[in-house]
Amino acid sequence: MKTSLRRARLGFTLIELLVVIMILATLAGLAISRVDWARRSADTASAAAGITQAHENVQLFRTMKGVYPSQWDSLIDSTTTGVYGKIFNGHGVAPQLQVQTIPAVFGAPSGVVFSLQHAGIASILDHDPAATFASDSASVATIRTLNFMAATPLACVVVDSNVDKAIYPTGRPAGVKLVALGLGRGCTTNGLTLSSPPLCTAIDPSTSYGRFIAIFACYESGKRAELKGFVDSTLQLAANQLKNYYEAVPQ
Repeated sequence: MKTSLRRARLGFTLIELLVVIMILATLAGLAISRVDWARRSADTASAAAGITQAHENVQLFRTMKGVYPSQWDSLIDSTTTGVYGKIFNGHGVAPQLQVQTIPAVFGAPSGVVFSLQHAGIASILDHDPAATFASDSASVATIRTLNFMAATPLACVVVDSNVDKAIYPTGRPAGVKLVALGLGRGCTTNGLTLSSPPLCTAIDPSTSYGRFIAIFACYESGKRAELKGFVDSTLQLAANQLKNYYEAVPQ
């Protein structure tokens, strides 16, 4: 009897306290993982929704005007010597894009650049390497008119990249190049089918390009370029965003 009373006064034993602490730590770990999943899934769902919004509005512009909007962000430095470094800062995906100087075409209209012109994309906005915010670094001051009669630098998707494989699972056809162009503030769809270009909330706009990037299939034959989809600056397609979302749902 005396022993029982003494234990009641002393409270928990050391072993009991350790067991309680371990249980609380386990519960806290589960809660944190759930919160982290909720944050990541919200970012993924938001990115997928933004990509879908961009795609639908650009297609609406094409339906209204018969051509795609012009004055996309080129994703290229204003020096046109490289892909704008801040666009993919920290993502480790820049090698999947490269600047290709598309050769001039003489004679009948043809070539990759004419394919873009044929689709209504007459000019692009180059980026200012000195800009603070990558998402807004393109401006009218850096506008560049596309000219199929002169060699033209463009940001192209590298063969065998994730984007390339997602669009052409069995291999890209000969005579086709994938050109990446950003849907920025200067794009002519803004104010018509879009009030402003959507932002990807999962990306820090001070370090990386926070807007969405259109992937156009351009044809060396001069056939009209076709919009194949949108990605964010991690180069994930909308379908992959949704796939990742569902695969990450905790069981």
